[in-house]
Amino acid sequence: MINWMTKLASHYNRTRDRYPNDRIMIVFDIDGTILDMRYVILYALKAFDESHNTRHFIDLKVSDIDFHEENIRSFLDHSDISNGDQREILEHYRDFFWSSAGAFEAHRPFRGVLEVIRWFQMQPRTYVALNTGRPESFRLQTLNTLNRLADEYRVNFDDDLLYMKPDGSELTIPEVKVNGIRHFERKGYRVCAVVDNEPENLYAVSQADPEQKMLLLHADTIFKSKRANVPGHAVNGKRYDLTALILNNALPQHTQFVWYCTDGIRSFDQFIRSNVHWIQFDSRFFASYMQQTFNDAGLPNPVLCLGLMKKHGKKIKLFLREGGVMPTEALRALSKYGFDASSICLDVGIPTVMDSDESMKILRGEYPQMIIQCWVDHLAPLILNDPVCAKETLAVIRSRGVDRFSVNWMQPKKRQIIARLLRWGSEVDIRDVYGLESFLQAALMAPSSITSHFNFPEYYHEESQYDRLIA
Repeated sequence: MINWMTKLASHYNRTRDRYPNDRIMIVFDIDGTILDMRYVILYALKAFDESHNTRHFIDLKVSDIDFHEENIRSFLDHSDISNGDQREILEHYRDFFWSSAGAFEAHRPFRGVLEVIRWFQMQPRTYVALNTGRPESFRLQTLNTLNRLADEYRVNFDDDLLYMKPDGSELTIPEVKVNGIRHFERKGYRVCAVVDNEPENLYAVSQADPEQKMLLLHADTIFKSKRANVPGHAVNGKRYDLTALILNNALPQHTQFVWYCTDGIRSFDQFIRSNVHWIQFDSRFFASYMQQTFNDAGLPNPVLCLGLMKKHGKKIKLFLREGGVMPTEALRALSKYGFDASSICLDVGIPTVMDSDESMKILRGEYPQMIIQCWVDHLAPLILNDPVCAKETLAVIRSRGVDRFSVNWMQPKKRQIIARLLRWGSEVDIRDVYGLESFLQAALMAPSSITSHFNFPEYYHEESQYDRLIA
């Protein structure tokens, strides 16, 4: 069975090719499609316990919730809770679920969905709209909640691209969904695909689209209407899988990819034959070059490597740390092979930058086209909690000649850190990226560069296919 994200990518590409000048739109439902409503249910029930000093839901976990938010009564009927407490719980739940700001704070997106939306928002003349049965009176709260959740993914939901149920309307939700599609079409968008978790909503949209121009995608999460209502030509899926969505030719075009060579000659050989232009070597590699000792079988021969790289037009990133090869020594060695400044990136630590007096400034003056980047992971608390102080510190680092900041993808709050640095106008390198999914997630942040191990065997079955990955 074809993956629903692969199907979406293929249908989008066909639509884009057929209507190159149109404004293409992907329409998403919100609750149960973007947002995992189990977290709100859990939050509401836990809030009852807290406010009523009870312990009915003390052991309840998200994984225990397998019912639609409107089916709370059935869930309670199957519990050991007394009828009197059930009535109180129902009253609290209905008041809390939509009217409480706390309930909106409890919203969580499904894994991968915001990355999928980000990818479409990055495409030319492509728009993501929201079509929801939520009442119009919740517009501001809905946008604030979604954009708070989406900010670290560099996703933004526009007020003009949100269609909601008019206040006081007696229309059914499926009718609202159809009206939403027609609303966007009247505004000049070509609706390419519709993603919704409710089968009856997709059925209503399919009836309004007899020529089946729109791809219908059923988010197979938790839903209230009958599965039999899913149109026969719709595709089903549970996981928002970037590796299935992003085709080989769809990677960002303005991000430098840097191959981190860690496993000897085989990795270096793959790099040479790939379309990746940059490779990272550490101080150990260059120390062996300086000393002319090539006895470590785990390292490629530096002399041969530099010659091959120059022959194939490759560029080099030097990972230099305190106590190792000095930047000036490494640059002199590279100049012997004809590497100019535009083909070199120096990766240095904050101590090297801050303790070097004027040497980094002088180096920058001698090599104005060279990239100098610096790790800023130790500044994460400042970046997240004290923006004013963080900006001042980054300005000092930048004044020493640094023009790019490097962030470890393994950082717990890496997206918030990266998004904030980019918002401040900084160039950013994302490093220590392992695995295909993480690589694609990092690419969606649109940094200046990504340093990855490129160990993606699940993406290609033979080495010749690798070249197409970064084509």
